[in-house]
Amino acid sequence: MNQESQLIILNSIVKMILESFHHSGISSHEVLRLIENNDETATDIYIRQDWEDYDGVDDFISSTGRAIGRNTHIRMVELFEYEDREGLSDRRWTLLLDGFKENKSIKFLSISNIWYGNLLGILKGLSSFIENNPSLDKVDECSELDFLDVDEMKTLLTPILRRHRPLKELSFSEVHMNDSDMQHFASSLRENSKMIPRTIYMDCEHCFFGPDGLRFMAEVLEDPDCSLAHLTILNRENIADQEDVTKRFAKALKHNKTLKTLDLELLWEGLSAESWNESFHTAICDKTSLEATYYSNHTLTYLGSFFPKKHPKLQDLCRDLKLNANKNKTLVARRKVFATHLYSENCVKSLGEMNPSILIYLVQFVDKVIEENNGEEKLGLGKNVAFSFLYILLKQSQLLQFC
Repeated sequence: MNQESQLIILNSIVKMILESFHHSGISSHEVLRLIENNDETATDIYIRQDWEDYDGVDDFISSTGRAIGRNTHIRMVELFEYEDREGLSDRRWTLLLDGFKENKSIKFLSISNIWYGNLLGILKGLSSFIENNPSLDKVDECSELDFLDVDEMKTLLTPILRRHRPLKELSFSEVHMNDSDMQHFASSLRENSKMIPRTIYMDCEHCFFGPDGLRFMAEVLEDPDCSLAHLTILNRENIADQEDVTKRFAKALKHNKTLKTLDLELLWEGLSAESWNESFHTAICDKTSLEATYYSNHTLTYLGSFFPKKHPKLQDLCRDLKLNANKNKTLVARRKVFATHLYSENCVKSLGEMNPSILIYLVQFVDKVIEENNGEEKLGLGKNVAFSFLYILLKQSQLLQFC
């Protein structure tokens, strides 16, 4: 098979293997020339150490780093080391990574299976690139070989949280983390809540943290400025204090304005319908008063694969999760208030205890709900009921002194 045919088979994926250059059919030196020439086929680069040392390998590694830094077509780079072989030395990783910081086109960076002791140096070498590349959307760190310790976590998070715009996704694959690691991770996120990646995905192959580790993550969601929109923590073992941890997350979400999806997998396996309602329906549609309903969570739409959405006792919660998908959060708040508080003769008793400053806004959205639904029964409202409610609001606000 000639080189041209091999390039067609490889299509847009170029594998650069730092070894004796005979496995891929195209030598790494030929691949390097493609990268240096800004060839459009060089979009996905896999850098894997496994080579027989030879004269000139340092120059080759350094040239590769500089070529990647200048290439405008590369979209993905994966750094990978083999578990059963000694990794690149810190010096050679530095030679390679020094050139990366100039690249402004890479969108996805994967750091996988790095050999013991090498990860910290690699993360330091990538720090400037992660912080200053405006195109970078996703970083995946796979620490299958070892714990992601505090120093490594700090070195990874610091440039991510200093960026001018948040990453779209930070992913941990097969991560090993204990309660202390989770505490440091959560603390770093809380200190820079506006720059938290939009999505955090943690696949915990070996779960070394317990309820406290999850409670630390729940605290991140309490900040109304938190930019996190999707949080997934896939633990492989059941965690104690299931209901208490669930309530902790629900409490954190009550005033959260950004999180759309939350999946804690096995933590929620077997959770009763009563616990689901007591925790999350209270956060999403607090029925204790009109004000509480109005200021409930209006963003969360998904509670993971273990949420029993077909359970008959959870249909109200399912309805409100679906309602939260509407981008008009004011409309969502109005509909929740009407659906919750306008079905009985005692529905307006709480008005007398309300903050008077909010009554005028309630009058306004009552009018809007009537207009939006054309007085129909879409929300269980008829014109007479809606206008009666409006009349009582006006009376409570003392705008009608002779009612």
